[in-house]
Amino acid sequence: MLRNFGVKYVFLASQLTRIALVLSYLAVLVLTIAMLYEVFARYLFSAPTIWAFDIAYMSNAAIFLLGNAWVLHQNGHIAIQLIYEKMSFAARAFFDAIVHLVIVFPLFIFLSYNAVERVFSAYNTQEVEMVSPWGPLMWPFYTIFAFGLVVFTIQIPASFINRYALNSTKV
Repeated sequence: MLRNFGVKYVFLASQLTRIALVLSYLAVLVLTIAMLYEVFARYLFSAPTIWAFDIAYMSNAAIFLLGNAWVLHQNGHIAIQLIYEKMSFAARAFFDAIVHLVIVFPLFIFLSYNAVERVFSAYNTQEVEMVSPWGPLMWPFYTIFAFGLVVFTIQIPASFINRYALNSTKV
């Protein structure tokens, strides 16, 4: 029964991670189109936009936050391989449990919770970017930010479960 729960949890996390990955691809597309438009508007028509900088930083943040869960899903985060590969399977599992489940996971629960609260606060107050001449509403950006953090948070135990509890072969 516990294995069945683990399989379902890992599947759910994988699906959410894939959605976040597709959204990060869309953010790359938005960034590319916005920057191309800005270059043409500025240098060909001498009419720079007031929104290009905001789109650029929001898209970059979205790419990073939405892609982070996929990198973890693919086991692509940085590790000191020279030391890590010399550890036994049990030692790696213990080390990963301490780092990922005891330190990183609670931290990202806290960050995700605060990000979701920030979305609701920004929506209720109709917060806008105060240092921007464009002044976009911030809750859509905060929503993407929060979604990326939540998906990454869900992916942390899913990666651990997949690597150590569901795989019968020792990696």
